Amino acid sequence: MNPKIRTPTTGDARSIRVALDAALYRSLAPSGEQYDSSSVSFLCDDRDYTIQMIVQNMVDAVVINESYLLVFSIVKPWYSKNRTILCEDLVLRIGKGSSFCDVIATMEHLAGINECDAIITGGALARSSRAITRLYQRFGF
Repeated sequence: MNPKIRTPTTGDARSIRVALDAALYRSLAPSGEQYDSSSVSFLCDDRDYTIQMIVQNMVDAVVINESYLLVFSIVKPWYSKNRTILCEDLVLRIGKGSSFCDVIATMEHLAGINECDAIITGGALARSSRAITRLYQRFGF
């Protein structure tokens, strides 16, 4: 079964803000020493702007099963002459229900319809880089 996807709307702004705030806070979680800043919280210097970019469709983004927000880019890397990739820029859990399997299925679907040669994932907001790595590895990444 394919996940239900739609573009984000201004009605999603509050749930995106709550999820983004939580993810940025968790990304600062200490691992042996206290952190005042992470690279993502440093670079995300205006959360309202970030959210407006998403809900005004200024970036490629979808809401998956009313549970996840996926922000992505379809790009031809500067170092590649003939390859196109889907780059996962951000995944946020913005509601209950669904599972991460639906995020993977959506990325694979989007990569397919955009004729991408590969999918690149990240984990800049993950509390544990090892955990997100293991999660993606379970799905073949």
